[in-house]
Amino acid sequence: LLIVSRILGGFSAGMVMPGVTGMIADISVGRDKAKNFGYMSAIINSGFILGPGMGGFLAEFSHRLPFYVAGFSGCVALILSIALIKNPKNSTQDGFTQYQPELLSKINWKVFLTPIILTLVLAFGLSAFETLFPLYTADKAHYSPLDISFAITGGGIAGAIFQVFFFDKFMKHFKELTFI
Repeated sequence: LLIVSRILGGFSAGMVMPGVTGMIADISVGRDKAKNFGYMSAIINSGFILGPGMGGFLAEFSHRLPFYVAGFSGCVALILSIALIKNPKNSTQDGFTQYQPELLSKINWKVFLTPIILTLVLAFGLSAFETLFPLYTADKAHYSPLDISFAITGGGIAGAIFQVFFFDKFMKHFKELTFI
C-alpha cells in the first residue's frame, strides 16, 4: 500500500508542475521571470526538504504521526488552492497561433531526447537520495530519525537560501536557454 501511495504521490506531483510553471510564466513580466522561477524552485525544494525533516521530528513521537500530518496538510492545501488561486488576467496567449497537429511531424524530436534523459536521471538521483540517505546514516552512523531530519533540513535550507537570494543574480550572467 505504501508503494502504491508513493507512486500516486509522484504522479500527482508531476501533474502539478506544468500548471505552476505556466501560471508563473503568465503572470511574470520579463525582468522578474527568473526571480519568480527562483522563488518557485525554492518553495518547492523547501517542501521536499522540510517535509522529510518534519517527518523525522514527528516520527520521534509516533511512526504514524507524519502520515496524519501530511494528509491533513494536503487537505488544507487543496482547500486553499480552490479558494485562493484564480486564473491569471494577463495571459501570454496573444500572438499564439491555433494548434495544428500536422506541425508535430515537423518537429525534430531528437532535440528533446537529452533533456528528457537528464530529467529522468536527476529525478532518480533525488529519489535515491531521499531513500538511501536515511537508511545509510541510520545503519552506518547510527542516526536517529531526528538526526536525519536535521541533516536533510540543514542542506535544504542552505539550498533554498541560495535560490531565493542568489538565483536571480546568477541568472543575470546567463541566458535562460544556456542555463537550461
